[in-house]
Amino acid sequence: MSKLSKIAALIERWITSVSRGLNAVGITMLVLIMLIMVADVILRNTTAQAVLGSVTFELVMLMFCLVVFFGMANTDVNKRHISVDVLTSRFSQEVQKFIEIFVYFFSIVVLSLSIWRTAVYADSLRQAGDSTVILHIPYYPFAYMVSLGIACLCLVLLVDFSHSVIAVIKSRWRLKQGLIATSVVLVLLLVSTMPLWLQYLSSSSLEPVMLGYLGIALLFILLFLRMYIGLAMAFAGFLGVLYLAGTNPAFGLLGSVPFNTPKYDLIVIPLFVLMGEFAFAGGLTRDLYSVANKWLTRLPGGLAITTIAACAGFASVCGSSAATAAAVGKVALPEMQKYKYDGRLATGSIAAGGTLGILIPPSVAFALYGVLSETSIGKLFIAGILPGVLLAFLFMLTVYIQCRHNTKLGPPGPSTTFVEKIVALKDSWPIIFLFLLVVVGLYTGFFTATEIGAIGSFAALLIALCKRQLRKQSFIDAISETGTITAMIFLIIVGANIYNFFLALTGLPTILAEFVAALSVPPLVILLGILFVYLLLGCVTEIYTMIILTLPIFLPILNALGFDLVFFGVLMVIMIEMGLITPPIGVNVFIIKGIATDVTMGDIFRGVFPFLAAMIICIGLLIAFPQIALFLPNLMKGG
Repeated sequence: MSKLSKIAALIERWITSVSRGLNAVGITMLVLIMLIMVADVILRNTTAQAVLGSVTFELVMLMFCLVVFFGMANTDVNKRHISVDVLTSRFSQEVQKFIEIFVYFFSIVVLSLSIWRTAVYADSLRQAGDSTVILHIPYYPFAYMVSLGIACLCLVLLVDFSHSVIAVIKSRWRLKQGLIATSVVLVLLLVSTMPLWLQYLSSSSLEPVMLGYLGIALLFILLFLRMYIGLAMAFAGFLGVLYLAGTNPAFGLLGSVPFNTPKYDLIVIPLFVLMGEFAFAGGLTRDLYSVANKWLTRLPGGLAITTIAACAGFASVCGSSAATAAAVGKVALPEMQKYKYDGRLATGSIAAGGTLGILIPPSVAFALYGVLSETSIGKLFIAGILPGVLLAFLFMLTVYIQCRHNTKLGPPGPSTTFVEKIVALKDSWPIIFLFLLVVVGLYTGFFTATEIGAIGSFAALLIALCKRQLRKQSFIDAISETGTITAMIFLIIVGANIYNFFLALTGLPTILAEFVAALSVPPLVILLGILFVYLLLGCVTEIYTMIILTLPIFLPILNALGFDLVFFGVLMVIMIEMGLITPPIGVNVFIIKGIATDVTMGDIFRGVFPFLAAMIICIGLLIAFPQIALFLPNLMKGG
């Protein structure tokens, strides 16, 4: 190894170590947030007045910034930030590396600008003396820490960029090296002179609405080139604002948006993810599957029906579809393979059942939708209960009909006595307790959704400790995975906030809303059209991007047509669920493929098609009878 290579390897190891160190601080802050919020709730309900109150709010808000940004670099080290792999995977390795050079370069540009501007924003907070109201904690050190987290992410991407450049240089593209060098120079010149040519273009007569369409086109180009979704939105939004409003507002966004994005309401997302991770670490998935198996195994396709029941049960303590599919799949698939279940039915039932993770409360998708649409998260959670039960029943019925017609697909399992069934129920109490804790707390208005997230996570941790299933490493894995998912989601949210500011400047959402509202078609037709868009988007991207990217456009339309946003939220989540198991992406299908290595992707997709029919039936029933979703929320005492 040459001296230069040794230096490069040393730098990479150093950056990786720093990333992991920052991540350790971030996930420690997450655990502290959970404990502080639990203490606040306990003290508030055992004393005559709030003991912590606003103090808790201030501490949690500042610590949340560290959770979000200190985990971003380590998430990239583990290659967990989200990109759309639809187009580039079809190219050769050399072409992919060449595309990566440009993608990493643009990513580094937008991150470098953000590092600079967040540092400037932090300095402005220092000079202004801004601090929290109660504790008088200055904001600027935390703004500098946000800049530090972004800088570490930028360094990791710089390492990835260098690897791609070296790979291209070492490749045998002798005839194309001149083209590569020329292209790189042109891109460097284009970006370095960006303020000049944007200023020149701003003197033209390009309408803001047309620029909005161009911005959407640019975003999808960047997405299909596999730029991280959050960075693609930030880059496209920054260019649009730079054109429409000038340098000060555009650079101001890159500086202020990252620090101001981790809002108190959004803390519910990592807390419910943490609840699911503690539940999985505590062995609740295996216990739940065992209980369901005792009761349902004698039915035709009993193990597949058991799998769906277990998914529904685990969904009640986990807000993630992917986590539900992975957790239950690891337990259920070996059992179904043991009893010679058809590979398509086995994998299809796991993939479909996993989608219940974002419909049955708690749900990360509902939480994100609630914050962005300013709709009660508590009502959204409660609204998901009956549709979730209905969809789970339809999934089970789908399995039963298939296996009743052809018993070879899923033969009945061994019989169990009634006494064995009753005795087995004792293992289901942790799931039932956590579910009731969430639902009753929200339904009565006794706790807010954020408080329930903290209490549920703490309760899941105590249950795992009481069951003696939680080891030191599994605890670290649980909070680390939560930190990774949090950083992954919030990079998208930060980018979306910048991009949505650009869309607002163009006036495109308002114009589209007015145009759609003036159409001489029934509102139901427009609603079905919007839902169809979610199905199409679900085929090529993941849930968080769909929600963040589409709501600024669809919400004005829905408000103009008078649709209930809680009801639409339920419909939207089910359509997103359909996208999770629909080709070509089908995130849940890829997760199951990682577990079922002996089943082809084609067989898994064929296995989920009957469940898609069940979802369409569910959507039809909800549209015909909206009270299935709205009955319980309308009875709630609080939001």
